[in-house]
Amino acid sequence: MHDRDLVIHYVDAPPGTGKTQAVVEYMRRHIETSLDTEKRVGHIIYVAPTRELLDQTCENLESHVPQENHMRIFKAYSDSHKTRRSQSVPELVYSIMDSRKTTQLDLQPYGDGSVLFITHSTFLKLKRRHPTFARTTVFFDESRKWIEMGELDKDPGLDQLFRSLFKTKRIKSLDPDADPISLLVPKKIAENRKLSKLKSKNLATQFSALSGIHSDLSPLVNEIVRKKVYMVSTAKKLWTITLPHYPFKGFKRVFIMSADFEHSQMYHLFSAETSVRLRPITREFMDRYLPGGYSKALERIYERQRCLRILPLLKYEGMPSKYKLGNFILPAPLVYSLKTDMDKYDISTDLLYTLMKAKNDPSFVRGQLKPHQMEFLNRIGRYNTKINAVQWLVSQADRILKTRWFTPKDKIRKAVLFTNLKDMGKVRYDENLFSPLSIGKAEGRNEFHEYSAVAFFPAVNPDPQESHVLRTLLPDYNPDEDYIVDKAIQCIGRGNIRNHKADGKKMLAIVSTTHLADRLLQRMAQGAKVYDPEEFFTGPVYTFWDHAAAKATQDDIRLAVDLPINKLLRNVRVNISRQKKAGNAELLAKYKAEEASLLARKADAKQGTENE
Repeated sequence: MHDRDLVIHYVDAPPGTGKTQAVVEYMRRHIETSLDTEKRVGHIIYVAPTRELLDQTCENLESHVPQENHMRIFKAYSDSHKTRRSQSVPELVYSIMDSRKTTQLDLQPYGDGSVLFITHSTFLKLKRRHPTFARTTVFFDESRKWIEMGELDKDPGLDQLFRSLFKTKRIKSLDPDADPISLLVPKKIAENRKLSKLKSKNLATQFSALSGIHSDLSPLVNEIVRKKVYMVSTAKKLWTITLPHYPFKGFKRVFIMSADFEHSQMYHLFSAETSVRLRPITREFMDRYLPGGYSKALERIYERQRCLRILPLLKYEGMPSKYKLGNFILPAPLVYSLKTDMDKYDISTDLLYTLMKAKNDPSFVRGQLKPHQMEFLNRIGRYNTKINAVQWLVSQADRILKTRWFTPKDKIRKAVLFTNLKDMGKVRYDENLFSPLSIGKAEGRNEFHEYSAVAFFPAVNPDPQESHVLRTLLPDYNPDEDYIVDKAIQCIGRGNIRNHKADGKKMLAIVSTTHLADRLLQRMAQGAKVYDPEEFFTGPVYTFWDHAAAKATQDDIRLAVDLPINKLLRNVRVNISRQKKAGNAELLAKYKAEEASLLARKADAKQGTENE
């Protein structure tokens, strides 16, 4: 098969159906078949995003293979071997493939039937072609995103340094006002000549980063470039965005294993590549390699999904963002009133956040405020705002789990708690109730499969520059939504929804917003139920403060008040115009009096809505 005819097979099945277990069975048969010396079966590279998932899958395979055949199983990442101090992980991979000694213990040959475990990051760095690649099957597990971001300060001389190393090809953007995007094309410069391009020691850090990108994009003899790098230039920063580009060149066969793959970033990226064919083989592969077959596993998962209950805590028609979670929440019915008060006291959104923090800071000197700001500060209490949204979400989940979900009959009364890593150390939670887990380590984890609850409160936003590039290159892909929904699906899939022995047992997924809950229902759960927070809670339902949404609500209310009066005003003004032309002073005076009366009514109505 030629590179230009690359076919990527993919298995797109829900979390818990046994995708990885099917791969393990494939690898077991691969090793077993290799014992017949008459058959040359080649090699397998299994690729996963984290070391934890690599270790978990590797141990699973070893438990299904006789001890004497463990010598055919290899792992290559930074702490998997006592590598030479100067040896990188890609160099370790090549050492294993060459059957070169890497430690006193690693003497086994990398022969037919070998299975090598590496991370996504390492795979992308395998530039040098190797004789074994043409006989290697690649399994790419948990594969939905594959992108790297770099950021450089625009110090004096950076532009000149950049132009000395790269040419650029401008990418047409859908938004003419957006920052320009360019594809980087490396100039032909020998490695030993690159240092001459560095004119200032102050640019040493930037030079190191740009030189590394230049090397990655400049293949030597027998090397392959498996990536493309784009640049976004702003006034103060230069951003680099690295995406895969024909990453599977030179390999015999490729399988991608992923839940919800057809909504993923990788699916859209590969669909945009010319001469790449994506072939779905889910049922075919799973029926062949999953014990019990795919239909049975899928029905068990659908049965589990029908037991899933999704509870959003905030009524908000948007995704939880880092910006939102870093600010405050308030009862949804009071959003309009707060906006009206802000207009009355001339309070901007930035000043509002300052005053909110001042309200909870005893060291804040209130004498710094103007009289109208002090008056507004004294009124903030009436809105019952919560300054720490993440802590409020965790506390609400605690209360719901203890009072409305777990029962004395439950053997395990614990929930997995997902937040952003920066919030993990700041949030107070009951350690007897919650098992915290970073969202970056969720994929493939099985140790929580008996938990009947998951609380998911992170924000997973792509960097604005990253989002800008992806939206430009992939117009049909929404990174801002996919990032959070995709991660939520993975995290919720850690609970008993993946436990085939939990048939009939309900599971609760507590999430931050109603919009996220609705998207999860669409993309993940067949027959699950989403609770309406207005029906679930007896008190007021909270929402994020959103200035634009509050303004829209305010405008809607004013429009509802203004419409009938505006219609009457239009009619009266038409009559005024006619009487002016006719010269009828008596009727003109009558219609002008009606106009004045309607304007007074409109002003009274507007004042009334603002006082509600």
